[in-house]
Amino acid sequence: MRMLTHAEFVGSVFSQHVNVVFSTVHSLPVFEDRLKACLQELTAKGSIDDGTLGDQVQLLEPTSWVDVFEPVAVYLHTLVSRFRNALVETELHSFVKEVHGMIAEWRARFPGFADSGSPNARRMTESIELSLRLVHREEERARRAEVRLDAKRADPSVDTVGGSAVDEPLSSYQPAEQLDGPGALSIAGEARHDNDFENISDILIAPTSDEVLSGKSPYLPYNLRRAPHHLPDDTVARHLDIHFRLLREDFVHSIRESCWAWQQASAAVKASNRDRFFYDSSSFVFMYRNLALHAITIDQRQGVALVVEFDDIAQLKNKKRTERKDFWKKSKRLSHGSLMCITWTMESGETRLAFATIAIRDEAELAGSATRDAQPSVSATAQVPLLVTRPRIGLGMLSEADRIEFLRVIFDPVASRNVIMLQTCDSFFSYRPILQGIQNIAQDAIPLMQYIVRPHDGRVEMPAYVLEHTTYDLSMLLDPCKMQGIAGWRHANPVKEVRLRDEESLAAATDFLRQHSMLDEAQLQAIMAALTQEVVLIQGPPGTGKR
Repeated sequence: MRMLTHAEFVGSVFSQHVNVVFSTVHSLPVFEDRLKACLQELTAKGSIDDGTLGDQVQLLEPTSWVDVFEPVAVYLHTLVSRFRNALVETELHSFVKEVHGMIAEWRARFPGFADSGSPNARRMTESIELSLRLVHREEERARRAEVRLDAKRADPSVDTVGGSAVDEPLSSYQPAEQLDGPGALSIAGEARHDNDFENISDILIAPTSDEVLSGKSPYLPYNLRRAPHHLPDDTVARHLDIHFRLLREDFVHSIRESCWAWQQASAAVKASNRDRFFYDSSSFVFMYRNLALHAITIDQRQGVALVVEFDDIAQLKNKKRTERKDFWKKSKRLSHGSLMCITWTMESGETRLAFATIAIRDEAELAGSATRDAQPSVSATAQVPLLVTRPRIGLGMLSEADRIEFLRVIFDPVASRNVIMLQTCDSFFSYRPILQGIQNIAQDAIPLMQYIVRPHDGRVEMPAYVLEHTTYDLSMLLDPCKMQGIAGWRHANPVKEVRLRDEESLAAATDFLRQHSMLDEAQLQAIMAALTQEVVLIQGPPGTGKR
């Protein structure tokens, strides 16, 4: 297990070959069962000495329980993060949970080992915690899929993909099931973090440090009728609450995962010179190191912006300024409106976060500049060294508290040595106005709510602009070839003056168009629905005449 989970092997560039090895080991019939039994036996004894290794192989013996569980935790994390088919296995879910429980038991017995800060202890903790989170996420995904399937069984006409209304209670929910609601309505009776509220208007759009580092799953309601929710069924407030929370989670999820993984990362990872931080096997965020404050600017549009500089990224070192400027002009990195997470570590080892958006982006400032330092004491023939400025970007802090905390740290000569910026979300600017609109919209001003929120019998009302004597001329839909032989049809026919609120007139026009128009049946039904209903969905593949 030590050799299989060695950092250089797991992180090898030959990932395809590594995956084959892990897949083969995982498929061995009794390997994981035997491994689990050994761990359970050692945990029951409270000792890692099983008496099976002799003096000649003493070098292979683990020196602590952390050395036993660290390779197992890494093995499990590699499986659940790299192999989709392994992640859905319930047996593997149970194995991850059992190992997590055994590690907690050993930690309670010998707290000094797991909390010593050793590389093995950090790697063990990070691996098993990330594995457990992936398992919980997969279990939640499977449960939601089962709920949608139950909804489909209850009413085959329901579009469960879109989360349409379901009239029957869902069998996946037990009547006595307790809702783990938002804020004080949670099972614990208190908010999960400082941005967990019952009312969506109180929730900050951008995540907070406490929210990201809490490690607690957010309250995410199902987009189905009769599913557990803290607001009554068939209300506009409930509809807005569901869509706000689900849409916000769409961009917050990756931020929470990456920042939480960064908090758990080892000191070696945080100190490396890489400009990408992989928080799982395929997802990463860009890193910008050694932040320093260059200036504070005030702009009419952006407000207060903090212009910071940072170390150049690896691929631009030793490049000409024109090449650097061209790179930033084409690159989507540090694009305007991106959400940035500024992080630093306190002397106590605690990780702190502050969030900001890119407010000022100038390719020339990002490219840096090279100038000669004026030194009067140097002779004219001497070569004056070049002073190369670091890349600069303007940040707009998302809260006054974050701005104050960041400035306090950046002016501290000790604390500012490890300030790092993570590019956590490029699309924040597109989510923000929509979420703010959901928060601020007047509930009685939302159009068509009677069809979107409340159950109805399928009948759609006539458009309000169609009055009792409103008539439409549909003659342009007639096919001249089919009308040959009908004298004066251009001036008198059943579709010349169609009264939409008159059922007889509408039926006669429909029948006449069915026989004499250039439309097929589907196109005819679509046109009549569009004329007589205040909301209608017309869909079809390209070239079917939707326009």
